[in-house]
Amino acid sequence: MLAYDRRSFVNFTIQTEAQTWFDSKLLSQEQYGAICQNFPCHFYAPTLFIRVTLFLATLIAISAGSGLLSLFLPGFSGSFSFAIRFMVFGGAVYWLLEQVVIRQKSFFRAGVDDALLYYALGSMLGGIFLLLASAGLKLPTATYFLIPLPFLAWATIRFTDTLSTVVLFLCFMAFVFFIMLSLGTLGKTGLPFVVMGVSISLLLLSNRLLTRKDLDLWAPNLLILKSLSLATFYLGGNYLIVRELSIALLDTQLKPGADIPFAFLFYFLTVAIPIAFAFQGIRKRDAVFIRMALLALAFAIFTFKYYFVPASYELFLTIIGALMILAAIAIMNYLKQPVNGFTHKSLFRRRQESLDAEPS
Repeated sequence: MLAYDRRSFVNFTIQTEAQTWFDSKLLSQEQYGAICQNFPCHFYAPTLFIRVTLFLATLIAISAGSGLLSLFLPGFSGSFSFAIRFMVFGGAVYWLLEQVVIRQKSFFRAGVDDALLYYALGSMLGGIFLLLASAGLKLPTATYFLIPLPFLAWATIRFTDTLSTVVLFLCFMAFVFFIMLSLGTLGKTGLPFVVMGVSISLLLLSNRLLTRKDLDLWAPNLLILKSLSLATFYLGGNYLIVRELSIALLDTQLKPGADIPFAFLFYFLTVAIPIAFAFQGIRKRDAVFIRMALLALAFAIFTFKYYFVPASYELFLTIIGALMILAAIAIMNYLKQPVNGFTHKSLFRRRQESLDAEPS
């Protein structure tokens, strides 16, 4: 299922953690070297700068190579011919990625493998869409978001690619969105509740999968799924989003003093959801919930400012920003010492101090 060597992947994770401990002076040079020796990793994983450079260079090289190769292919014309070429190039690039770059060269998130993966996905999907267009098929809009799902799911599962996870989630939610639109007025009216229901289902799924030890290598992908699910759950119940979509999708003409259906429910959800996120984050000591609570709270403030606060944007945002900065400073000072399991202080630094305090 995993394209990379699993043992090297696990050892790479261990070495990365050991590097963090070594940088925090919790490990000596000898201890860090012993860990790297006992948990060998044969991956080539360069720094971020080199990764970006290799990514861009690979995209340029593969684009030039595919263009040059096209010159030697038979001179077919039309959408069908281009569709076949796209899919052939995509398949060839994917073979190069799996059999050469990963299996033989052991590249791991090195920029080259990222570029080849995205190029292969783009070429395959582009070829499929061109093929459908050349056949003259007029498919529902939702179908165009359904088609990429298996490709993106494969990239997520086999390569643990986080960008593919984000696009997979967005395509799935877009599929749900257009399916609801196709149901007419009833679907448009129920869209916010369906979005919230789908989001909470994905949240529960991600939470359950995060508890499985055999899926630890996919933890970053699952955390992204969890964060995006929380975001869409809140947006589905936010008054501003629901009101503006109601006007755009239902052609609702609101008279002065009038409001959308279930307005008080969405007023309540706009405020209650950030509070619920914060409560859950504090109760479970879950950083994802706490961060999303802060983002949702900021958007809730913007929502009520947009409709109900008569002051200028500049003054309002300045006051809110100053209050949030003061609150952050106060909380950071308060959490210098652990309080109910929460602390602002670096855990590595606290660990180092406790080690220094131990008698030798």
